[in-house]
Amino acid sequence: MSRTSDRTSGDGDGFLGTSDSFISTDLQPTQGAPYAVLDRIGEGSFGRVYRGRRLGTGQVVALKFIPKKDRTTKDLDALRQEIDILRRLDHPNIIRMLDAYETRQEFCVVTEYAPGELFRILQDDKKLPLDVVRSIAA
Repeated sequence: MSRTSDRTSGDGDGFLGTSDSFISTDLQPTQGAPYAVLDRIGEGSFGRVYRGRRLGTGQVVALKFIPKKDRTTKDLDALRQEIDILRRLDHPNIIRMLDAYETRQEFCVVTEYAPGELFRILQDDKKLPLDVVRSIAA
C-alpha cells in the first residue's frame, strides 16, 4: 500500500533542488510531522541521504530521497514492496524505518539516524572480524 502526498519544490525536477543547501519546507510525511533537512550525509545510485530533524520533537532522523525519474513501473513497484517490508521489520540490529511517503517525483524513506561508524570501518578495513559479524547477527 503506498501513501502519497503532493510536493513541489519549484526547481523543476522535484528532487531537493540542485544545491546541497536547498531545504524543502513543504514535506508532509504520512504521519503528519514535517522534517527539516539538515545536511547531506551520503549519496548512492538510488538517491541521496540527508540528516534531518523531525519538527515538533527534535528527533534526528535519516531522510533517504529516491527519485522516480528514469525508473520503470516494475522498479517502482519493487521499491514500494521493499518499503512495505521495511515498515514491518523490528530487530535490534536493524535501523528502524519511522515513516515513508511518495510524491509524484520521489519516494522518501525516514529512518532512525545512526552515525556512520560501521560504514567508516568497512571503508577503512574492507571487512569485519568474524566475532563482530556474529555479535551483529545474533
